[in-house]
Amino acid sequence: MKKTLSLVIFLFLLFSIFNGCKAESMTLITELSSIKSVNYNNYSRVNNLDAYGGIVVFVRDLNLLTKMTIYMDSEKIATIKGAISDCQISCGGVYYRNNNNLFFFDVVTRKNKLIKENALDYCVFNNETIYVLSKGEIIVLDTSATELKRISNVEDYIVSKDKLYYVDSNKMLKAVSHDDFSVQDICKVDVNIFNLNVCGSKLIYVRENAIVSVDLSTGELNRMSASVSAYYKMDIVCDVESIYLTTHKMNVEDSLPEKLNDENNGVWKINYETGEKTKISDKTYDQLYLFDDILFGFDKNKGITDALI
Repeated sequence: MKKTLSLVIFLFLLFSIFNGCKAESMTLITELSSIKSVNYNNYSRVNNLDAYGGIVVFVRDLNLLTKMTIYMDSEKIATIKGAISDCQISCGGVYYRNNNNLFFFDVVTRKNKLIKENALDYCVFNNETIYVLSKGEIIVLDTSATELKRISNVEDYIVSKDKLYYVDSNKMLKAVSHDDFSVQDICKVDVNIFNLNVCGSKLIYVRENAIVSVDLSTGELNRMSASVSAYYKMDIVCDVESIYLTTHKMNVEDSLPEKLNDENNGVWKINYETGEKTKISDKTYDQLYLFDDILFGFDKNKGITDALI
């Protein structure tokens, strides 16, 4: 009798915990369903979360596979499993990569369409242009997948509301017009950059233990210490005034990297004009996202974890 009662209590507690997590998750999904603007900085690296116009989509690690879940008006409408990465909401549906092939999922018909094979990265601009990175070049497509132009010698890039910016193999930062796809040189930048963000008139990126800003009108470079080193796992996202940085120190000397405790672990807000640095959270995340000025921390294993500000 006692064993039976204990089992009932255990199952009740497990059920309560599960439902509590589910309710919290749905609260966040409901909040994300109200997002009305696009932040192209969210697409500056492999993108596992997006929200716009009542659609919410996120990608979670699932053992050897990944799972993409799509919500419409807070109701789950699809789950797709495979080697999924890089989700983006546009044109009334969800673009995503599966085994490095670019697909489009229509939320009305619930059907998938192959857009482009061998897509290492991509970004859809303004519901009309698709920029696909493939074999060192950007292939420009319209939404019917018709090729419009090719831009060669591309190492990394970021799409903003004004222009596309990319770095070539000579480390020259260049700007591309969304209208006629003409190319303009801006300035030389550092090697081994990643996670480009455009913040107003500046381009922001991480270089080793520094945050670098490039004035897009003058080409002037400024460096700001991030108080971290290459031993830290990092992700950044920016708005017009601040850089949001999540860091976690890693032990990279072992064959399997291990997270370590450190005073710099957490989420930081840095004003890139003054350098003022404020700690927002002691928690660390795989990625940070900004939607309508709300900062979200995302864990690829657990999904959405926190709305931070």
